[in-house]
Amino acid sequence: MRYFIGYLIKGQAKQYHNNLCSNLANEFGIKYLPYKVPSHLTLKAPFETEDITQIEKILEQFSEKNKKSKLELEGFGHFGNRVIFIGVKPNEKMKEGYSHLLDSLKKVDGLTWSEFEGKGANFHATIATKGIEEVFEEMWGYISTLEKPHFELDFDNIALLKYEAGKWLIHKEYSIN
Repeated sequence: MRYFIGYLIKGQAKQYHNNLCSNLANEFGIKYLPYKVPSHLTLKAPFETEDITQIEKILEQFSEKNKKSKLELEGFGHFGNRVIFIGVKPNEKMKEGYSHLLDSLKKVDGLTWSEFEGKGANFHATIATKGIEEVFEEMWGYISTLEKPHFELDFDNIALLKYEAGKWLIHKEYSIN
């Protein structure tokens, strides 16, 4: 089975994210991203495993041992002409917790890692990806005219998402108090 680990964006920030994704889909004929995956920040990129129990245990322990911290969703950015996102500013406590989470996950035999994972967090909330290259310049021009988003959020959850029937579904969510 295919999974990834993320932080679920909620409340007004989620509403803003979904609305912006909808506007971009309608305006530029791209896919509506929240149809395929809930609004989130990726903490561990997709990976394959047949036995998720060890990872579930790590996430449960992480949620029990850590206290919620803060992050801000702010402004826009892009990775080349392939991904457009809302920027994320984690506070030091969130960065530290994330580092501990990665240390625990790296002990899991067989867990695969992309070349960018664990080399300093580059948190972001994707709003457009997959096949946007042809409309990127026009889309980026449009986004540049929008008021820059700013949301202060609690890093208060971690979720394990599972790929089923062409969508990412929440397999299990862990609260961080």
